Amino acid sequence: MYRIAEFNFVQIPAPKIFTLYVERRLFPGGDILIFVGGQPGQIAALQKNLAAYEVTGIKYVGAAPGTNPFPPTGAAPAPTLAFQSPALDIYELPNPAPYAQTVNGACTLAILSRQKMQTTCAQPATLIRREMIDPGWQATVNGASTPVRPILKIFQQVALPAGTAVIRFSYIPPHTHLACAIALLALLLWLACARAARRRNITQT
Repeated sequence: MYRIAEFNFVQIPAPKIFTLYVERRLFPGGDILIFVGGQPGQIAALQKNLAAYEVTGIKYVGAAPGTNPFPPTGAAPAPTLAFQSPALDIYELPNPAPYAQTVNGACTLAILSRQKMQTTCAQPATLIRREMIDPGWQATVNGASTPVRPILKIFQQVALPAGTAVIRFSYIPPHTHLACAIALLALLLWLACARAARRRNITQT
C-alpha cells in the first residue's frame, strides 16, 4: 500500500539464497521457513545484528505498540521512533545502506525508479542494487545487455562505463519462452483434436 519494499517472507517455498542470508546474517537459529516478527529470540537477534540489518538496506522496523526493540544503550546514533499508532510502532534505523549505490569510482547516481537509473562516472565503476539476485533478472547499460552478477551472495551488481549511462533492469522468469511455446503447441493440439472429433460426429450422422 505504501510502495515500500519489505525484507520478509511467508511463502513456501522460499528462495534458498534468501533463507540462508537470513539464517547466517540476521536471525541465526530462527525459523528459516518464514521471516516475520514475533518469533522467540528475534528481538535479541535484531539488537545483536543491527549492523547487518543496515547493510541489507533495511531502514524501518515494525514492532508491536509499546514494545521498544531498541532500549536505550547510550550509543549514538540510535534507532528512533518514526511512527506510532494503536496497531504498529515503526522505528527508523540510523545508517541503512541505500537501495542502489555506486562503488569503485567517482559517480553521481539518479534513481529514476527501481528498474531505471542513470549514472555519470569519471571512470569505470560498479552499481550495486539491493534487489535479490535471480537468473531471471536482466540489465542493459545504454541499451546494451550487461551481466547481472551477485554481491553479498544475495544482491545484484553491474559494471558501469565512464561517462553517462542509463541502466535498465527487467525480469523474465527462466524458461518463459519455452513454456509459452509448449502452451501454444498444446493449444494447437487441442484444436486439432477438437476439429477431428467434430468431423467424426458429422460423418456418423
